[in-house]
Amino acid sequence: MCAVPNMAVFCSSLISCFPGMLLTYFMNDFEIVVVVVVVVIVVVVVVVVVVVVVVVVVVVVVTVVIAAAAAAVVVVVVVVVVVQWDG
Repeated sequence: MCAVPNMAVFCSSLISCFPGMLLTYFMNDFEIVVVVVVVVIVVVVVVVVVVVVVVVVVVVVVTVVIAAAAAAVVVVVVVVVVVQWDG
């Protein structure tokens, strides 16, 4: 038995104490490749989702800033027109 906290790892002369080596004990090479490909796909999907969320947030923030600037311009124009109208 290896001294690895919170993990039961079987050690023999053929299997290292490194937990990643346990995959070779329980899976053949094809299964390991499938697991690695699935993990890579999941990571890529998560990264794409995060990027899309960030882009959407940026677009929303820019839209709000542009709308606020447009509203400020309208207010200034109205004030100028009212002041000119009264004067």
